[in-house]
Amino acid sequence: MVTQRYLGPVWIHVGKFWRASEVYDDVCDADAMQARTAGDFAQLTDWRRLELCCGCIVGSVEIAGYVTASPSPWFVGDVGLVLRNPVPLATPVPCKGQLGFFDIPAGLIGESA
Repeated sequence: MVTQRYLGPVWIHVGKFWRASEVYDDVCDADAMQARTAGDFAQLTDWRRLELCCGCIVGSVEIAGYVTASPSPWFVGDVGLVLRNPVPLATPVPCKGQLGFFDIPAGLIGESA
């Protein structure tokens, strides 16, 4: 049973301190998962773009629900997020991250974002 959790929009933050081996492993995992889906996902091997996004807010998405099982190859762990309405930012916005959900400084991302 999934307990009541937050539903609604969230900003997506990319952590700053990844080791190259972790990034490589994550990209390989994501590429393998993508190969098993029919989605129109871009290849995730653009290392320079990944590097530019580290330590930044890269977009937003809406958390629409939670699941404890899914046939999707993207489902890993005990609880999964149901996401919808992804909106990438044209330019990543530098922002110090934290573990879990956190508030971003007021005015960091303009009203047009």
